[in-house]
Amino acid sequence: MIGRMAANPDDLDFFYPPAAPASSTVDYLIITDSELESTFQDFADWKIANGTTAEVVTTDDIYTDYSGSDEQEQIKNCIIDYATTRGTVWVLLGGDDSIVPDRDCYAHVDSDDGPVDDDTIPTDLYYAGLDDTNWNDDGDAYPCEPDPDGDTVDMDPDVIVGRAPVRSVSGAAVFIAKVMAYIDDVPPAGFTDEMLMLGVQFYNTWVGRSDAERWNDIIFDNYVDPYWTGTGYRFYDTDSDFGGLPTM
Repeated sequence: MIGRMAANPDDLDFFYPPAAPASSTVDYLIITDSELESTFQDFADWKIANGTTAEVVTTDDIYTDYSGSDEQEQIKNCIIDYATTRGTVWVLLGGDDSIVPDRDCYAHVDSDDGPVDDDTIPTDLYYAGLDDTNWNDDGDAYPCEPDPDGDTVDMDPDVIVGRAPVRSVSGAAVFIAKVMAYIDDVPPAGFTDEMLMLGVQFYNTWVGRSDAERWNDIIFDNYVDPYWTGTGYRFYDTDSDFGGLPTM
């Protein structure tokens, strides 16, 4: 990936020698369960046909072949193996958290009812930063506490991780078909002329505007609108461009 952007890609081997011969590289790793394996294999085959080496690994195989204190660490150790020995850059978690578990993290947050300790905040960033497999160093009930409160947490991604939030063969097939169509059937015109911005209140409101509306509008006004001539459409819990507020 860096080589495509560098002015001197031939010199990269001097600084970071290839970890594996080209014949055994896996650019794109798909992790899913045995039920969805064949469906995601179709996606891997499409990737390969388009010039990206890809492979599907099931969670059953990972739990058998890789060590770890829990399933998440076993999955991460598999990703580390593929990244370091087979040059993997992209990882797709093929399924929702019932298929491929997320890593739940801790945060201390304020609410209308007072402070709340929440250790069920899901993240897949755990699978992207490969330098630290243990996000609960002190072994307490609060994983992912920021250092120096107890845990070291690697939040610097080494691979690009995405998730297909499906849990059935039909759901996976629909997801894959949409991704393929997005790449293969680019509209001849108007493709980048519209943007949908949406969200609901996460913590607070300001003068009747939810935090989603307020912050998305700030991002759009400062970083999108000055450089883009298209039309942005707003679909928030506190305002909408579609004739009424959405029902949440």
